[in-house]
Amino acid sequence: MTSKKNITVVWLTLILPSIFSFCYFGFFVEQSSAQILYSISRVLLVLLPIAWVILADKDKFPFVRFKKDGLFAGVLSGLIIGILLIALYFLFFKNILDFTMLKYKATQLGFSGTNFVFIAIFITMINSSIEEYYWRWFAFTKLRNVVSSRKAMLISAIGFSFHHIIVLITYFGMSFGMLFSFGVFLGGLIWAYFYDKYDSILPCIVSHLIIDAAVMAIGYDIIFG
Repeated sequence: MTSKKNITVVWLTLILPSIFSFCYFGFFVEQSSAQILYSISRVLLVLLPIAWVILADKDKFPFVRFKKDGLFAGVLSGLIIGILLIALYFLFFKNILDFTMLKYKATQLGFSGTNFVFIAIFITMINSSIEEYYWRWFAFTKLRNVVSSRKAMLISAIGFSFHHIIVLITYFGMSFGMLFSFGVFLGGLIWAYFYDKYDSILPCIVSHLIIDAAVMAIGYDIIFG
């Protein structure tokens, strides 16, 4: 692949998720539109890397490595961060944050009644895997073709956090939205490090999955507590 193609796919990879987030949390205010666009965005995040590798790289069908190396690190980091998030929520943030907008947006996207359980399972099990596949296996790998591993970790973590900023600012306002986005950035940095160190997406997915489960537990308390 030429350097020009490398740069093209890097920019596309970093920008596309943020465009989707801006659309279904900005322009599309109706529940059906937001849900449809969110679903389309997940499908595209799966298909784009495959299409690029096959059509642009002219490579064989891409396979993601699921080695057990680093699995303990993934579980341990997920548990530590997940417990920390729940503790901070109940000890601090639950009493000072206004969750009105979060509840409104959650209802708009279908996080209500029994739907919450199914959506929480999807986000915890499926969405976390899709994001690791897209951001670590694809985006981070492509960035390493352009810059050093350390710079690739940093840039991919910035891109990963940036597409969450829109969501978090919508929910919590500018100050807390930026604070929580920095937490997302640190998560992206950790998972990029895991992928670079262990050459496997498995520890990244496991860590991400456990943390998302903690976030869903917090979300349940916010919406129904």
